[in-house]
Amino acid sequence: MQFENIPFDLVSLMESSIDFIAIEGHKKGLEILLNMSPALNPYFIGDPGRLKQILLNLMKNAVKFTEKGSVTVDVFEAELPDKDGKAMPALYFEIADTGIGITDEQKEKLFTVFYQTEASVSRRFGGTGLGLAISKNIIKMLNGEIGVKDNKPHGSIFWFKLPMTQAKKQECNHTILLKNTTKILIVDDNLNVHKYLSKLADYIRFSNVFFAKSGKEALKLLRESAKSDPFQICFIDMIMPRMDGWRLGAEIHNDPEISSCLLFLMIPEGVLRADAKMKLLTWFSGYLYKPLKKETLLRSLNTAAALLSDTATEPLEELESVEDYEEDTSVYFFGLKILVVEDHPVNRQLIKALLEKSGCIVTAVEDGKKAVEIACTKPFDLIFMDIQLPFLNGYEATAKIRELGIKTVIIACTASAQENEEDSYLACGMNDVLTKPFNRETLIKLLKKYFPNM
Repeated sequence: MQFENIPFDLVSLMESSIDFIAIEGHKKGLEILLNMSPALNPYFIGDPGRLKQILLNLMKNAVKFTEKGSVTVDVFEAELPDKDGKAMPALYFEIADTGIGITDEQKEKLFTVFYQTEASVSRRFGGTGLGLAISKNIIKMLNGEIGVKDNKPHGSIFWFKLPMTQAKKQECNHTILLKNTTKILIVDDNLNVHKYLSKLADYIRFSNVFFAKSGKEALKLLRESAKSDPFQICFIDMIMPRMDGWRLGAEIHNDPEISSCLLFLMIPEGVLRADAKMKLLTWFSGYLYKPLKKETLLRSLNTAAALLSDTATEPLEELESVEDYEEDTSVYFFGLKILVVEDHPVNRQLIKALLEKSGCIVTAVEDGKKAVEIACTKPFDLIFMDIQLPFLNGYEATAKIRELGIKTVIIACTASAQENEEDSYLACGMNDVLTKPFNRETLIKLLKKYFPNM
């Protein structure tokens, strides 16, 4: 087996390796995190191809054997003894998962060529293959070490050390335009993300960075500090329990006391295309892919600096195109008056944005009682009516509107549209059903049905 000994950029290698597993990990709902010290000199001399082979073998196994939780990759500077017992520089890598774990008996056999996990595990996940044995062989030939330990309370940590010669340190090109006293809030339910971003903040000497584990906690911090010392920037994780990033963004956007805070949404790799229409809401000043990368984070800080100083010429580079939602630009419904009745703020703003993009004049309310009141005072061409509403539900609101002799087309908006339910919508006076989730194409098709001459 031959080995290279060439200069390489460790940060680029690590980021490209973790990107390789990120989409698969996020499909399983796993948090994937690369945890490198921002102060670590990234330039080394060694065999980048073999290093990447080892990393991918271990990271793929970590994702494969983890059903929920996270996979975290750590890198530290370390030492290894040379042939004479003297310390030589090395790098220490850890791949930690929250998976099924490994027994002491399994650990003894794990790196042998013919070893497979127990039959029930292999049937469920597939075996570890030759990856571990090959990785151990490469590491041994490079005079390194490899092992495994428990990741308490559950899961495993695979680690390895490799001797690594440091290349000449290159000048740092980072110019951060944002003042290091800027007050920043980071909202993420994963404490490992907090630790990584805290280290990055220390490295760039930002001292006014705060953390929240949930949307509820974030809103409390934002509102408490709004009058005396408001937050200027907020980074929000998209996927969180109870209140996700979109919902939190809506809450902040709709609260005049805190709506001036710049929002950046942190999105799992590969997820945004499914939510591309949400970007029409324009609540966020930028989007960052997870796993988070130092360069992307620093670039977003510079975007924020430009926005705060009113010198921004364009937003942070879009991660996905929204062309799918703009392809039928020849279809417009100029002047069509529409009432949207939806209690969920994100859904309400989304359908409003999609309709306005088609030229409609949109009024939006959040409950059935307000829908009846406004339908009595203003003429509408069409009403989109959610079913689950406060005060009066969609059935009750529609029935009252019909009792008043109002013949406006009313469309039921629901996530469930079974045949028996559709009958009940029509029976209370509704004309049609729009099934959630929807996109602009669905809306246009429905509008064409009722307004074919526009």
